[in-house]
Amino acid sequence: MSETLSPAPLSTRLKAETAAQHQLLDNEISGRNLFGSAQGYRDFVRLQYRFHRDLDPVYRDTRLEAFIPDLQSRNRFAHITQDMKDLGLDIPRQDTPNGPDFFTRLQTETAIGWLYVAEGSKLGANILDKLAQNLGYSADFGARHLAPDPAGRGPSWLAFRNMLDDTAIDPEACIDGARDAFAHMARYLAEQ
Repeated sequence: MSETLSPAPLSTRLKAETAAQHQLLDNEISGRNLFGSAQGYRDFVRLQYRFHRDLDPVYRDTRLEAFIPDLQSRNRFAHITQDMKDLGLDIPRQDTPNGPDFFTRLQTETAIGWLYVAEGSKLGANILDKLAQNLGYSADFGARHLAPDPAGRGPSWLAFRNMLDDTAIDPEACIDGARDAFAHMARYLAEQ
């Protein structure tokens, strides 16, 4: 009698199936030395602003609150907007591919894939926060969006990961959403 193997948890699949894109993006950000100078950091904040402006409607989507009850409190867009003001940066024009209402039309599973990328980036933000502090920025000025969620980085990520693994959602649509999010971020970086 053979045993049926249970499928890998969704969080494991997401990590594995987006690893190459994630690594390329990390390499590009590191290669540009965006945390090596105040100007480089400003470019990073602009990049973050564009990405999180696009995701703002996803964090406010009431359909997703059934899966992630603390969804709105996880949204970093207001913090990034304040960081832009702190740094004296102009707000970039709205240039979302597929139109400005694209993110309000995402199916739930695809939107959760986008959130996987945004929420996962908060773990790496621990290192980025320290690099920003070396440039004189902090959770009170210029680097608010790099601060941990109120619950802390680890607990916040574990709660999100557990939601991914415990919820019956279409894994392929979720993975497609995560891949699209990485591609979107890479496109914005290439335009800088």
